Amino acid sequence: MKFLSRVARTERQEKTGKPELLAEKEFVAASEGVTLLKERSQLNSYPGHVLGLWLYSTGASRQQISVFNRFGKSVSYSTLAGSGTKPQDDRHDIGCPTAPTCH
Repeated sequence: MKFLSRVARTERQEKTGKPELLAEKEFVAASEGVTLLKERSQLNSYPGHVLGLWLYSTGASRQQISVFNRFGKSVSYSTLAGSGTKPQDDRHDIGCPTAPTCH
């Protein structure tokens, strides 16, 4: 992370920068470090799941979640909401009169 912190800021920013700016630079470096870890292994996708779940639960649109996913910051919309496929029709198992096997 030290390398990413050094890339995110200049020497001039370190000398004269406000603490808020430097803290923001540290956050950016940490965020990108997590993105790089995710590229190494899918087991490092926890932050993307957390962000995606937060976006989904606060009412973000499918397009907004897709943008975050495209930038590697979130999981896809289909991962959050499911694939949209319906389960098999099991109505005949419960004795439903509209099931195809009921006469």
